[in-house]
Amino acid sequence: MSIYQCLWPNKNSTANTLYRRLINSRLASQTKQSDLCLVGNVRRAEFRPRKMSQSAAPKSYIWQDFFRTQMMNKLKSNWWAPVLPFLMLLTMAFSMGGPSLFDFKVEGLEGDELDLSQFKGKKVLVVNTASKCGYTPQYEGLQKLYEAQQGKLIIIGFPANNFGAQEPGTNAEIETFCQQNYGVTFPMAAKVSVKGADIHPLFKWILEQENPDYSGDIKWNFEKFLFDEEGHLIRRFGTKVTPEVVGEAI
Repeated sequence: MSIYQCLWPNKNSTANTLYRRLINSRLASQTKQSDLCLVGNVRRAEFRPRKMSQSAAPKSYIWQDFFRTQMMNKLKSNWWAPVLPFLMLLTMAFSMGGPSLFDFKVEGLEGDELDLSQFKGKKVLVVNTASKCGYTPQYEGLQKLYEAQQGKLIIIGFPANNFGAQEPGTNAEIETFCQQNYGVTFPMAAKVSVKGADIHPLFKWILEQENPDYSGDIKWNFEKFLFDEEGHLIRRFGTKVTPEVVGEAI
């Protein structure tokens, strides 16, 4: 007759069921039945190791062994568990970094590729420009700012015909206009769209970035976006803000 039959003839009792499960478990199979004693009543029963001599006592209590065994089983079934903290930190690092201005490449005004990564380590001022706008004379101020901040600031003009159809010319015509009228030497991109369904991916990304000034779609020509040396947007200036004022803020 087994020990649980001696204790509880009624096989359907709660305590009997608990004890039988413990004995049949892998953990109980490693522990002598004589090492166990019942504590509590039939409805609320629990088991603990019987006090033994030092030579016969197990190294740890049954429940300590139980939780250790469960943890090891979890690690075996989920082999990736030990590297999970590392993966989480790696994911956080990528999410915090995110893309920057220097991850983009655009077409240049002459048809060549303009890789913005070449400007790493310098501030960059992105401006949507137009040749037949009331603010077109800002080209002159932008050129002076570019020369004054030579080596520290890069200005990139992006011609766009989104507002009042004030940039109707071809890339070649825009290049000629800028050089002949304002002596522009800073980089100029090919004609793009800065608003609407066909917005250029660069400007779509720019408008998604947070800044301390204001957000929303570009409202008119010659808005200005200032990026730091790491390619992150730090200021946004409206159309009426002159290049001279921008220079004071840099």
